[in-house]
Amino acid sequence: MAQNFAHLEQRSQDQLISQWHLSDEKRDIDVLFLTTEDDLGVTINGGRAGARWAPEAVLNVMNKMIAPQNQLRLKKIKLEASQENLKDKQTQYANDIQEQIKKWNPKLIIHLGGGHDHIYPLLMALKSDPLLVINVDPHLDTRNDSEVHSGTPFRQFSQQKSDWKCIQWGTHHYANAPANFQGLEKVMHIVDDHTISRDNERAHALIRHEIASWNGQAILSLDADALSSSIMSGVSAVNPLGLSPEEVARVFETYATTTRGRGVIGIYEYNPLFDDLSQKGARYLAQLIWNLLNHLNKA
Repeated sequence: MAQNFAHLEQRSQDQLISQWHLSDEKRDIDVLFLTTEDDLGVTINGGRAGARWAPEAVLNVMNKMIAPQNQLRLKKIKLEASQENLKDKQTQYANDIQEQIKKWNPKLIIHLGGGHDHIYPLLMALKSDPLLVINVDPHLDTRNDSEVHSGTPFRQFSQQKSDWKCIQWGTHHYANAPANFQGLEKVMHIVDDHTISRDNERAHALIRHEIASWNGQAILSLDADALSSSIMSGVSAVNPLGLSPEEVARVFETYATTTRGRGVIGIYEYNPLFDDLSQKGARYLAQLIWNLLNHLNKA
């Protein structure tokens, strides 16, 4: 007699995969997932290709997690741009992001890249508001190169908007040339890795204060290479002295509690091609997302 696997289908009814809104019919959504399966910016920056596979790798893990107690309406939109030039792609992505946010009116936006160049079109789509960005990243991503790429998004955005602020969280000074700091002193606040380890409570109090007092949109951006290679080997720039998984989870917790589960989150630079067979990087990022959903569920 053939083995019966119906119990696996029944199990999926309790998992997050059951909470996706599959129809294109317009309605208000709790969480809008925007995915960009594109790592051109990483390769232009001299990095290793593969981040384009990150959104599906992370969501495949997340879908198997038990859903928060109350039903959430989740919607996934895959953003696509056929242009060959990265600047043209960024313009297309920004327009599409703006359109999708207007259509679905989400409480929480989660943007999954792709390289960190994708934070730029996200910011451009939201630029009508004063923006506060908390960038968890060893790199400032403010290079002043002739070509745009995954290392230039915040320099690019500063050329388009003046009323914004960026808290650079976990900066490694050995990973940033002096020129990366120049010209952005008025908008950047550096919280380097030594500050976080030396005075952790004060560092997190800064995030809470900045979000609570900001008259506009607060955005949390995670470049996965901020994390220690003990948990995150699947990145182009592996970081042996990166932040602990507990520290990054705490940043997400601080953000979620201060924004009451709402807001805009970007997760970039995870490269599943260089993760190990356990998929520990994807599993970690999926758990960060689950915690965000749980906060929204309780709000």
